[in-house]
Amino acid sequence: MAEEARQALMKTPEWMAQNAAKVAEQERLAKEAAAKAAAEKAAEEARIAEEVRIAALDDAAKAEEARIAKEKAIEEERLAAIKRAEEAEAEIQAQLRLRKASIKKLKEIQVQEEKMKAAGQKFEDLAPEVQDKLSKKVELEAQIAEVNKRFGPP
Repeated sequence: MAEEARQALMKTPEWMAQNAAKVAEQERLAKEAAAKAAAEKAAEEARIAEEVRIAALDDAAKAEEARIAKEKAIEEERLAAIKRAEEAEAEIQAQLRLRKASIKKLKEIQVQEEKMKAAGQKFEDLAPEVQDKLSKKVELEAQIAEVNKRFGPP
């Protein structure tokens, strides 16, 4: 009997209106929940897309930094090589100037020795500064021989 009463109640226009309102409310709430879930999913996808974009930018920036660092290292090595070449050339020029000066001094010593021979002078008779100059003959010859060995004769 209770079931019959319930069945009879469900057929009344008031109950049907309430039930229709209740169903409509449930459908509205379900649509809102679905819309909210879709919005949250879209927001999450947008957040992930932004993270991917930022990561790509970071990777690109790191790659650019690495490229710049590599170029800088190459340029530094190139400049160092140029500097070494310039220093080597300066050393060669200094050695060649030393050879030239040594040859000139050696010729002066030879001229002095010829004058001594012509005048019949002995080494002991010469002034101390002249003796000092003449005593450097062996050192000058060694310097000239060393430079000639390295760079060839003049």
